[in-house]
Amino acid sequence: MHAAARLHFATIVLTLCVTGAMADEPAASAAGPGASSEIGKIGEPAPASPSKLTVDIELGVLRGRAREFVFNPNPNAGGATLSRLDWDLDHVAMVGVVLAYRPRDWWQLKVGGATNRSNGADLVDYDFNIFFCPPAASAGTLCKSTHHDTQLERALSFDAELAVRLLRFRGGELLGRVGYKWRAFDWRGYGGDANYAGALPPGAGISYQQRWDTPYLGVRWWRDFGAFEVGLEGSGSAWASAHARDHHHLRSLVFTERFRDVGTFALGAELGYQFRHNIRLSLRYEFERWLLARGDTRVVDLFDGSERSFAGVAGVSLYTQSLSLGVSIALDRVPDAGSASATPPDIWRGSYAGFVAGPIRSQAGWRTRSLSQPAFAPEAATRAANFDSTAAYAGAFVGHGVRWHSWLMGGEVDFGRADANDYVSGIAGTGTAESLPASPDVTVVGSRWDSSLRLRAGRNLGADILAYVTGGVAVQHLRYRVSCHLDGPWCVSDREAKFNTNRAGWTLGAGLETAFAQGWFARAEYRYADAGRFAHDFFSATPEDRVATRLGASSHRLLLGIGLRF
Repeated sequence: MHAAARLHFATIVLTLCVTGAMADEPAASAAGPGASSEIGKIGEPAPASPSKLTVDIELGVLRGRAREFVFNPNPNAGGATLSRLDWDLDHVAMVGVVLAYRPRDWWQLKVGGATNRSNGADLVDYDFNIFFCPPAASAGTLCKSTHHDTQLERALSFDAELAVRLLRFRGGELLGRVGYKWRAFDWRGYGGDANYAGALPPGAGISYQQRWDTPYLGVRWWRDFGAFEVGLEGSGSAWASAHARDHHHLRSLVFTERFRDVGTFALGAELGYQFRHNIRLSLRYEFERWLLARGDTRVVDLFDGSERSFAGVAGVSLYTQSLSLGVSIALDRVPDAGSASATPPDIWRGSYAGFVAGPIRSQAGWRTRSLSQPAFAPEAATRAANFDSTAAYAGAFVGHGVRWHSWLMGGEVDFGRADANDYVSGIAGTGTAESLPASPDVTVVGSRWDSSLRLRAGRNLGADILAYVTGGVAVQHLRYRVSCHLDGPWCVSDREAKFNTNRAGWTLGAGLETAFAQGWFARAEYRYADAGRFAHDFFSATPEDRVATRLGASSHRLLLGIGLRF
């Protein structure tokens, strides 16, 4: 961001804060979405003051399209498009979590994120006016390839926002918003069909990623109508940045681009319903647009390690739209032990259920034992490969606890998903350390879901804080997808192998829980899981290309969760 833009941005933030502070009224007043004491409730009195902390859990569907461009560098061509790739988001299931903290009536801080729970995607590749391409319907020539076997490997978003009241009116507010957002998308296209070559070789052809981030300014208007609430919002920025990376596996080329001072805007609408004084339901729609950015590109040839740069020939853009259902839970502190409504001393007993989310670090090991049939030894320097990836994990848990002396003992079952995956060029052991990075062969290793059955043992550190350890049996779903091409160092023809397996292992961890009113509690937990080691042969149906391996996987996770005892 340029210095003048930073100064202007800081001035606006300060103005918003001062305006909100002047509008503060200590008397009983509307507290904002989901917290107004004027909103009607179902059989429950309104609280005397709004909760300072709320947790939103959202489930939704995401659609959209990212584009990458190559423009003609010839100044006489007027910036004509030479190539364009359309990466579609095809009704992707998303899950998100938002934490909101409102220490004063006139301002609120929100932090949240979301990740994908499905992988629907498509890729269409266009090349314009190249001499060997078929004639286009209008004029010139057009090469077009479609790749319906395309995976959205990862979709992540992060938002942090400060909202300040600018104006209050009966039943509603106008809020100023200042914040920061980050978006990340990874795709991988396999196989396909082209109008210039027919069926393309099976296996991974292109791996592509886009990253977007920006500070932004915006406004939000909301008003309640009894138990219902309607909200509209908008935001924008001229300071967005973007990063793109495009790995063409069959050509052994990697393209990287960075873009600055990109325009973006977002519009949203929300319908809310105050189900209880501490539970609010919502239906939300959002449209987000990142405008076309132009910049330079750097091309790395993996065959010889050479690099070339081209000025002004790259472009990217993105739009998304989402529809989501959400539940917002207000977390009130447990009353003091000496109050008339003191919580019973054994608030931790009984059954419970909840939701967790957080980062997970997945690690997978690959060791090639032998090659071909009859077997011979692989290259010693490249026979082992490691696949490490960080992803967003989201899951649910259910359990039961009983008191045994000063210990809380129990059991818990959980289930969750994280789209963790990593890839390397080549197949371990089939080439030298110099040749494999440039190989058109690709090995992709990932995990989707896991589950565990665990015992728990905990002790209270205070009336509303519990420390615990947990361990038990874990099951992890692992996915392997190996592309092997005739032009690579190993296979005698184009092949692809897929291997999915569920592996049982063990897990061990520890955590803290803190209790809130009405049975709600929050937790923070670290856990390690190990899926063990096992053998598998790839391309076993074609003995000349057989790759015998020993595989393994483990993970580290740091989870935050919310639950309810009943």
